[in-house]
Order: sequence, then C-alpha cells, then structure tokens
Amino acid sequence: MRTNYFYRSLNIVDYLQSKKKHNLKDKAGWAALSSVSTRKVYAVIAEVSVYDSNKYRGCGVGYKLLERMITESEKENFWTLQAGIFPKNHASLQIHKKLNFREIGYRERIGKMNGIWRNTVLLERRSDIVGVV
Repeated sequence: MRTNYFYRSLNIVDYLQSKKKHNLKDKAGWAALSSVSTRKVYAVIAEVSVYDSNKYRGCGVGYKLLERMITESEKENFWTLQAGIFPKNHASLQIHKKLNFREIGYRERIGKMNGIWRNTVLLERRSDIVGVV
C-alpha cells in the first residue's frame, strides 16, 4: 500500500520575493496530494487539493502551488492526478485547465458544505513523464 502524502504551503514572501510588504508568517495558500485508494492498482493516482488565501487571490499563488504539486507528484511516480472542483469556482477550473487537466465528468450531490449538497466537476491530468511507454 502506498502511503505517500504531500502537503506544501507557500509563504507569500517566497512567492512574491518581498519581505517588506508582507508578514513572513503569512501563508498565501497550500496544496496537498492524497491517495485515492488503498488498493495497489491505484497507487499511482492522487487527488490534488489547492487553496489560496482570499487575501492573495489573483496573484498567481494557486497556479504556482498546483505547478509545484505536479512536479513533485512526478518525482514520486504518480502518473494521474485528479481534482473535484465546484462548478462555480471558475478560477480554479481555469488554473487546472492551463496546467493540462481535462474535464472528465460531473458528480452530483457528492458532498455537503454548510448544510448544502454540492456538485463537482471531475478533472484529471496524465503525466507526460511518468507511465509513458
């Protein structure tokens, strides 16, 4: 069973390279990879989650975090990344698509948030490096 999990936070100073404007402890966002199954056959697939702080939306933080997760996932031999994104989250859908995720489905009433059932758009990205024959 593969137990690799990744979590990376991005300090806004690392991203913007400016120690004068921002607090060193100020987190711009985070990204994580998690296994989708304990079955060995799915050990090379991970779900990616990306979050950027409201304070830094529109600064490219989400893109940079997702880009880093893709690089790190390939170093660990993950060949497929998947993501479930709320349909109204146009910015996240756009970022994922820019980084070669493709829409493969739509899941209805898959999770509850604040007492409301939510749908998600299912996306996946296949590596150009890992799993290539």
